[in-house]
Amino acid sequence: MTSTPRAKVRRKSAEDRRAEIVAAASALALSEGLEHITLRSVADRLGVAGSLVSHYFPSVDSLLAEAFTAAAVAESREIDAVVETAELPVDRLLALLRFHTAGDRDRMNLLWLDAWRLGRKRPALHSAVAARMGADVEQLAGLIDEGIESGDFTSADPRVSASRILAVLDGLSVQAAMRKAVNYGTVEELVFIVAERELGLPVGAFTS
Repeated sequence: MTSTPRAKVRRKSAEDRRAEIVAAASALALSEGLEHITLRSVADRLGVAGSLVSHYFPSVDSLLAEAFTAAAVAESREIDAVVETAELPVDRLLALLRFHTAGDRDRMNLLWLDAWRLGRKRPALHSAVAARMGADVEQLAGLIDEGIESGDFTSADPRVSASRILAVLDGLSVQAAMRKAVNYGTVEELVFIVAERELGLPVGAFTS
C-alpha cells in the first residue's frame, strides 16, 4: 500500500504576513478601539505566537500607526468610489459630504477620536494621523478645485475651505464618543450651510 504524499503548505511571504497583522490590528481598532491594540491582542486574534507579531512590529506604536492608516485609507477609497458615481462638481461634493454625515460611521468617527487622543504621546501614530488629515484636505480641496474650474464654486483658498468644512465634520467624532442619539439630519444641514457659504453657493444648493 502506497502512502499519499502530503500537500506542501505554502508558507506566507513576509509581505503577506505583515499585511495580515495590519489587517487584524485595523479590524480590532474599529471594533474595540486603538487602546485595545497590543502585540498580544493582535497575536491572539490571529492565533499566532506573540513573537511573530513582535518580529514585524517591535513596538506597538508602529502597529497602531499602520492599523489606523489602513482603516483611513480604506475609507478614503470608499469616498472616491462614491464620488466617482457623480459627474457635476456640486453633485460630487454633495456625495462626499453625505458620506461623512451618514449615520453608520460611528466606528470610524471613534477611531479618529482615539487616534487624536493617543497620538499626543505616540510619535508614529501622530505622524500617521497628520498625514491622513492632510490627505483628507487634499481630497476635498481637489473637488473644490474642480468646481472652481467649472465656475460652480468660488474660494480664495480651496485648502482653507476644505479645512473649515472638515472641521465641522470632525465634530461628529465627539458626538459618537458620547454615545448619544445623533440627529444626523441636523448635522448634515449644518455641514451643507458651511459648505455653501465657503464655496459661494446659494442657500439650499445642496438640498434643492
